[in-house]
Amino acid sequence: MPTTTGADVHLTEDTSTVDLVDGRTIAIRLAWYPRMLHGPIEERNRREWIGANEGIH
Repeated sequence: MPTTTGADVHLTEDTSTVDLVDGRTIAIRLAWYPRMLHGPIEERNRREWIGANEGIH
């Protein structure tokens, strides 16, 4: 199964958006992830790619 990798991540007050290298964009509402929604901005902005940009931690 082919994998898609991430190119960039953007956070707003209520949304996390991931741009993929193939040109697609995935956006999720932070309301679905209360720990991210209510976390300090410093922690929300601290993220790292997992593997070959296959996931975000």
